[in-house]
Amino acid sequence: MKKFFMILGAVALSMSILVSCGKDNKPGEGTIIDDEGSGGNGGPTDTEASLKGSAYIPFVLDSRTENDNHLSSKIVADMRPDDVNKFLYVWNGTYVAAEAPGLNFYGEVDYTSMKVGTVGWSGAGFFANSAADPQKKFTGKGWTFHVAYKGPAGVNQFLVLTANGVTQYEADGVTPKRDGNGNVIVDMTVAKKICIGQGAYDEHDSSGNFVATHTATLPLSGTFVPNEWNEYEFDLTGTEFFSNGLPKEGCNLLTLSSGGVQDTPIMLDAVFLYKK
Repeated sequence: MKKFFMILGAVALSMSILVSCGKDNKPGEGTIIDDEGSGGNGGPTDTEASLKGSAYIPFVLDSRTENDNHLSSKIVADMRPDDVNKFLYVWNGTYVAAEAPGLNFYGEVDYTSMKVGTVGWSGAGFFANSAADPQKKFTGKGWTFHVAYKGPAGVNQFLVLTANGVTQYEADGVTPKRDGNGNVIVDMTVAKKICIGQGAYDEHDSSGNFVATHTATLPLSGTFVPNEWNEYEFDLTGTEFFSNGLPKEGCNLLTLSSGGVQDTPIMLDAVFLYKK
């Protein structure tokens, strides 16, 4: 079973075939490589339901699907990495670049593809600061979390979705508190812990203490199909996201872990919150 450690060291990566910069980068120093990948097996044909929502907060969504389905006007907060105020941070180089074979979930190009490196664990986070959401639209209730995942048999992924983040400050109320690595400390409220794929995931805290075992959720089809796109949805009715906007110093909105076995792949697409 796999272990999950919350570690804050980060390297910025891109949206498709992802390449580490080789060091722990500051925000804005990441490298973006926008590789469209090769053709091949796409997602299932019945994907229209997830494109008929009234509002969207995307983490991974290709521009052609967005434009062809007239979603731009429905995006209330865009959390896709731009290497300016929004990033996909890999912690301590634990993921490395991976091929992105075939088409994405909607039958287009571009999706997120990585594999576990040689560090012995893995972790990454979709990170954003308050400048990414100046109008504080990343709020409200009634959301559903949608994700498409492709991977081999017997492999699972652990995702943690954040609902709210509050920065810790020193006694002066102005200076943010920092951990031993110099990272600003943000208290995060978890909206949902998710295991997808096959099998079960052992979650551990940053000190290595066991927290819980998470059994993989079945996809909407009822059966996980290895090496094909599998669609998942999680009802978050009643959960309010960032009612006061994003923390100025930023926080991880969605974190990923694939365990510590080298070359374990993670392929994600159509990752977004939406209102039906």
